[in-house]
Amino acid sequence: MNINDAFPSRFINAAQIREPHDLTIRCVTMEQVGDDRKAVLYFEGRTAGLVMNKTQGFAAAEIHGDDMEKWSGGMIRIGPGKTQFNGKTVGTVVISTVPKIAEDPPAPGHMGGGADDIPF
Repeated sequence: MNINDAFPSRFINAAQIREPHDLTIRCVTMEQVGDDRKAVLYFEGRTAGLVMNKTQGFAAAEIHGDDMEKWSGGMIRIGPGKTQFNGKTVGTVVISTVPKIAEDPPAPGHMGGGADDIPF
């Protein structure tokens, strides 16, 4: 059993994110976290929220705009990452866009372009 399962938190932490997850934003709230008020993202189908730092907040704003009240229903990808904190490399949660799936995928065996595009 994982220690995080034995003592669940109301917030997502970097240690829990081992692979990317595409999630739909349910809401963004401002909550007291320790001594500070922080923006917290909540996702459809999840109870734990993601307390955003400045980097994560601006990454989400780049995807969905500056008005956090309009982020509900939008999708983001959260994944594992590394950052510097007090001179040490530590885990973090990285926010990025959800890759778009091509509407008209190329025919099987076709990589796009013509025969003249082959580099040999």
